[in-house]
Amino acid sequence: MVSLIPSTSLPDPALFYTVFLLALGAGLLGTTPGGVGPFEYLLLLCFPYVAEAELLAAILAYRLVYFALPAMFALVVLAIGPSIFQPRDNEPKCRASLRPAETSPGHPVATTAISYTASRAESGLMRQGEFDLLFDRNERPVALAAETGQSLIMYADPLGIAGCPSTAINSLTDRAVHSFRTPCLYKCSPRTAVHARKNGWRIYRSAKEAVISPANFDLEGKSFRQLRRNLRKAQDAGVRIVENPDALPIVEMQSLADSWTSSRKRTRGFSIGRYSPQYVGAQRVFLAWHEQKLVGFVSFHESWREWTLDLMCHAQNAPPGTMHLLIHAAIMSAKREKVVTVSLAAVPDFAQPTCLPRALSHVFSKHTASDGLVRFKNSFAPRWVPLYLAAPSWLGLTLAGVDLIDRITRPRTESEPN
Repeated sequence: MVSLIPSTSLPDPALFYTVFLLALGAGLLGTTPGGVGPFEYLLLLCFPYVAEAELLAAILAYRLVYFALPAMFALVVLAIGPSIFQPRDNEPKCRASLRPAETSPGHPVATTAISYTASRAESGLMRQGEFDLLFDRNERPVALAAETGQSLIMYADPLGIAGCPSTAINSLTDRAVHSFRTPCLYKCSPRTAVHARKNGWRIYRSAKEAVISPANFDLEGKSFRQLRRNLRKAQDAGVRIVENPDALPIVEMQSLADSWTSSRKRTRGFSIGRYSPQYVGAQRVFLAWHEQKLVGFVSFHESWREWTLDLMCHAQNAPPGTMHLLIHAAIMSAKREKVVTVSLAAVPDFAQPTCLPRALSHVFSKHTASDGLVRFKNSFAPRWVPLYLAAPSWLGLTLAGVDLIDRITRPRTESEPN
């Protein structure tokens, strides 16, 4: 607007902008359409030495440029209708889509079958309701994904054991572009991260996953010295492990889960499982009993080749070594059933040199209790596999990180929108 006032009458720029902002505020407080009235009155009052005709002409020109022209353009768009945004005849009309895991066009999707045949057992998180199924242009489910504030986040790797990471990344990008979000990969394996890097994406190592081969698991050797000691403590205390009973002790498990959550004074979600009877009912569950009381339980996502640790919960008065005994029982069960891999799940990786300053890394490690989890999982001598966060740009990576922190630390309930 300052350029519309004749130079001979132009006030000092600092004074003009101050008055202009005050006039805009008066217009907002006045609640009139476009601030008409209070805006003009305040400008005329504060610039008495500017000719009224010149100032009113500048205000009128400002309103034509700032309000009238955009309104005329909007009217043209409304008159043409939504057809202007439809794909041209030479563009593909069938695009990648995102749908709830429970349904697909015309028939229900068997979530159990999809998660059981997936490359990563953690695909069972779809039962928690925070992830949807991402379909490619051929109507095939290719990955789990969730829409957040600024991002469309694909979880882990493609669903199928032979799933192509490039197909999943292209479908994710296609869907993200048409939902005005930034595509992002979360907790993807090195194989998927390599494909993302080939597409020019930025890669960031954000976590590491503890992986065990049950076929080669043996308690002999000094690597398992701490584990053997903890197992003896639990066995000497009389802790008894029960695997997948016909009927889960739902009341006792709920009470234990509530006590565990309240003692930790925080709730986690999104990529971290939350207890519910329906959720654990589709998992492999191991219960720890002591003197006829339930003192702990763990649950595993289960696929045809992999088990992945999900829920861990124990009573405050549980005998030492109870959780070690539960995990050991699960590994032995997987070994008997010839499961290829048992994953003890991932922990944030704050130790890498390029990640965070040491002091800040220590704060994050303490807040997330990752150091304790690493010590616990290291007692099983796992192989640590890096997991990555990936996005097309560093800005997209940062926005996705903010969205992830929000969704993990403030999990949505069923009634809340994504």
